[in-house]
Amino acid sequence: MNYKIYTHTFFILFLLNNLSYSQCVLQEIYYNKKLSKQIYFTKEDKPLYVKDLLNNITEIYNYKDTLLLTKFIYINSDTFKYYYFYNEKNKLEKTRTIHNSDLVSVTFYNYHDTLPFEVEEYTDSLRYLTRYVYDNMGRVKELSYIELSDTATTFSQNWIYNYDNKGNLIKKIQLKDNDTLSLWLYEYSDDNLLLKEIIQNDLTTLDVLEKYYIYNKDGNLKELLYVRNNLIVLKEKYKTQNNTDKLKGTLIIDYTIKPPKKDEWKYKLKKVDCNVLD
Repeated sequence: MNYKIYTHTFFILFLLNNLSYSQCVLQEIYYNKKLSKQIYFTKEDKPLYVKDLLNNITEIYNYKDTLLLTKFIYINSDTFKYYYFYNEKNKLEKTRTIHNSDLVSVTFYNYHDTLPFEVEEYTDSLRYLTRYVYDNMGRVKELSYIELSDTATTFSQNWIYNYDNKGNLIKKIQLKDNDTLSLWLYEYSDDNLLLKEIIQNDLTTLDVLEKYYIYNKDGNLKELLYVRNNLIVLKEKYKTQNNTDKLKGTLIIDYTIKPPKKDEWKYKLKKVDCNVLD
C-alpha cells in the first residue's frame, strides 16, 4: 500500500471522527449528470471536507468554534498546508503555508482598530506589502501592493475604489507605477442589484468584456451574459430551489465553440452524520 495514501486516508477518518459537529450538510455537485464534487458543511455553512472527483483534489478544514485553524489540500502527490493564528480579538494575525515539508511563506496581519491596515508576506528572499486606506464609511478606497527584494527593483501596484451615494462600488482602477493597467465599471438598479460590469484588462487595446446580470422576480440571479464586440460569448443560466436562494443548478453555454457546448451543473443537498464518510 502507498504510505502517503494510507496516511492521507487515516487523517481524514481521524478528523471526521473527532469533529464536535453532530450534523453536517452534504452538497453533491453533478457535472453533466456525473458526480464531480462532494462538500461537507457545518451548520454555519463552513466547509469541513471537500472531495473534487474530477480533478482528484481533497480539502480538509479544521475550526475552533467558527475560526479556521488549518486547511490541508491534497493534489495528487502534493500536500499544501495552511495554518491560521488569531489575536485576542479573534482577528487573523498570522498564516503559515507549507508545501509538502517546505515552508513556503509566512504572512502577518496588522490592524487599525478593527480594519486591516497592512499585510506582510515573507518568502525565501521576497517581502510583499499590502496596505489599505479607507474612507469615513469604512470602505476600502485604495489598496497598495509592493514587492521588495534585495536584488530586484522595487515596484508597486495600486487599486483605487469609487462608490456611489448608496455605497455601491461603481469603479475600480488598477495602476502600476501610476499608469492605468485595468478598469472595472459597475451599474446598478434602483434597488441596488448589480446589472452590468465592464472589464477592460488592457487599456492599450479595445478589447472590453461586458457582463450583464439578469434576475428573477425574487431578486435571485437567473442569467449572466458575457459580451464581447456586441456578441454573446458565454451564457450562464442559474436555477434556485423553491422559496430559497440555494443554488440548484447551472447551465453554461459557450458560444465560442461550434457547435455550442452545454455544460450542466446540478446540486443536491442532504443532512448527514459528520462521522460518516461516504
